[in-house]
Amino acid sequence: MSNCATDQMGAKEKFISVSSDDRFEGSVTSFSVDLKDTFLTQTVRSVVPYMVQIPHLFYNIRSSYEVNNVLSIRYSNVIHNITLPEGQYTLSQIIPALTALINDALPVGNKDVVITSSPNTFQLTFTFLLAVEFMVSSMFDPLGFETQTALNVEQTAPLPINLQGITMIYLHSPEIGELHTIDPGRSGGYISMIAPVSLHDTPFGGTAYFQANEVNLADIVFTNTSKNISIVRFVLRTSRGTVVQLPNNHNIQIVLKVLFL
Repeated sequence: MSNCATDQMGAKEKFISVSSDDRFEGSVTSFSVDLKDTFLTQTVRSVVPYMVQIPHLFYNIRSSYEVNNVLSIRYSNVIHNITLPEGQYTLSQIIPALTALINDALPVGNKDVVITSSPNTFQLTFTFLLAVEFMVSSMFDPLGFETQTALNVEQTAPLPINLQGITMIYLHSPEIGELHTIDPGRSGGYISMIAPVSLHDTPFGGTAYFQANEVNLADIVFTNTSKNISIVRFVLRTSRGTVVQLPNNHNIQIVLKVLFL
């Protein structure tokens, strides 16, 4: 589907275009594709992840993966779990949403919680009628809390609110990128990541884009032998290694630059 060139050693190169919509199994973010080639893709010498496009629909408050939507409040020795619906929230949206949920959950004698945000530090303060404790729970990170709080009518987060959500997505492929990347934060240090896609300048609902250039071009070379990638799997993961999720009507696009014998 593209021009084919030959290098000095007789190897040829092609571009291969893949969409998650081409999958024969899996989901939008973890899928396998049959490249429908019985010759060239079985003698691959190197691969360059040339272009990746990903819809940015990764909520900053999540209930399905890397869960961070539950705040546990202990009042009068009873723990109340406040569950914020999954979605994309701004500061002006999350404060009234949390206020309503907390007021609905707590007994009549301790309703009317007031949540404010410091205009200088972006730290949240929760003010109750009666003393409560905040128990360690999944919403601590976005709200700016670290450890269980002491019993008090006022609870102020020591850290600024964090609604930036997921800022980087990593494209993995076990067939292409096995042992290609070193990540000291993961067991063994080696992972199958083949391309990082930054979301930092992509608004929610937009499309994040990665394209290799001469500076960041990183060939994945199969030493000593050629590689068969006629059937290849792609997975989108966070920096923690978690597989993310996307709606079925939003597909990712991948272009590979392949050198074959």
